[in-house]
Amino acid sequence: MAQKPRKRILKSGKVSWEARYIDPSGKIRSKSFSTKKEAEIWIDEENRSVRRGEWIDPKDQEVTIGQLVQAWADRSNREGTRQAYLLTKKNLGRLEHMPAGHLVRTDVFAWHRQLRDGRPWMGKDDKGLAASTAREHVVRLSVVMNGAVEDGIILRNVVKLPKQDSTAQVLRSDIPPMESVHKIVEQLNAGGARFHTNLRVKGSRTKWEPGVSAQLPQPVIAAMVGVALGSGMRLSELCALRREDIDFLRREIRVDAQLSPDGKSRVPTKTKSSIRVIPIADDLLELLDYQVSQSVNGWIFETNRGTPYRAASAGAELRKTVRHLTFEVTFHTFRHMFATTLISSGVSVKQVQTLMGHASAATTLDVYSHFFPGDDDVSRNAIFGVVESLKILRRFSDNSGDTDGDDLQKQA
Repeated sequence: MAQKPRKRILKSGKVSWEARYIDPSGKIRSKSFSTKKEAEIWIDEENRSVRRGEWIDPKDQEVTIGQLVQAWADRSNREGTRQAYLLTKKNLGRLEHMPAGHLVRTDVFAWHRQLRDGRPWMGKDDKGLAASTAREHVVRLSVVMNGAVEDGIILRNVVKLPKQDSTAQVLRSDIPPMESVHKIVEQLNAGGARFHTNLRVKGSRTKWEPGVSAQLPQPVIAAMVGVALGSGMRLSELCALRREDIDFLRREIRVDAQLSPDGKSRVPTKTKSSIRVIPIADDLLELLDYQVSQSVNGWIFETNRGTPYRAASAGAELRKTVRHLTFEVTFHTFRHMFATTLISSGVSVKQVQTLMGHASAATTLDVYSHFFPGDDDVSRNAIFGVVESLKILRRFSDNSGDTDGDDLQKQA
């Protein structure tokens, strides 16, 4: 029920107007203003929000976006999901400390642009994230904001998802020649790739300075490249691979786990469709057999400490090599090469979908549409013979000797 502002005389002699209203729970809310008009406007706005069901507790109005993302990460039952949302929190930039109710769509657009083009909060040399990665952060923020709406913390979710980048579709130009992969493996085994890093200042334990270092030989990473190319497994799945996942008799790899980002445990795959059995060729079987013989604690790809390689560490070692060779290749590139090799060999869409762990055949077609040869050939075969039936070339051949003379007579 609306109440009129009450006039109060403060000890200083100044006049204060106390505005009061009753919130949906029946609690009396109050706030003081210097003028009666301000107090009346505030009462009207709050009462209107109560009537429309749009009232938000003042305490909730101060909850920041960073706090919401942290709370969402903490409530997750899966460590992989929790780490993903914590990574999004790390990439919020100026949005982290913004009250969730103050967020507007233009803020989201500006944040997404910074994620792609360069993140000021990561340093002036940051070049931004891949379009797909930037979109994933926006998707997670939208999930968090939807949850905040359901919890009554904010009225509406203003986060609009950016359109899928057309670069998600793999083109023929995205697939490197095998010669490049050979050079990468040779470089990993030999070591010596030069990369920029911080080096300890001589005579100091705490001071560092920019410098250039040489990569040590990385035979385990070279083996990971081979298994990725021969199985199409994701990097996190490769890192989780253990000897019991390989059936040497049936020549199969069972994929049912991925390694957590901290490298401490195997966790479920991202989706149920990612669980799959991959038939492997004899050359890959030989490589896996060798890796098993080198294993100390059962991990196929172990560090010198006997722990599994984390995705971040394996990816970093590969980056040192490909940058030294001036290539643009990631572990995901080898996954694409596996898929396109299957397609060019005539493997069905359904089988490629299964082996890649895609949620649907539509996903496989969308990503690799340029590599399926069937439609063009079917079109050519369907129309072949129609033009020939017109016998156009034969008529040209029959009249080739006197075409000009006939035309002159017709014109005369």
